[in-house]
Amino acid sequence: MMADVLRELTARRAADAAGREKEAPFSAVMRRVEAAPPPRPFRRAFPRGGTNVIAELKKASPSEGLIRSDFRPAPL
Repeated sequence: MMADVLRELTARRAADAAGREKEAPFSAVMRRVEAAPPPRPFRRAFPRGGTNVIAELKKASPSEGLIRSDFRPAPL
């Protein structure tokens, strides 16, 4: 059963990737990546001392479904 789920997920992702390749060829994406500014240093995003939090807000989970119907990220 798990193998069937993995096969289905793999097939969906392959189809999605093929569609995206038609919309934006890999060579075009790579040109954008090469032209982008370098990423900011991760550690500098957090001040010294105090409490630093990295959080994720999710309206739904692939395995659990809807988590919060009134999902509004800004107030959360």
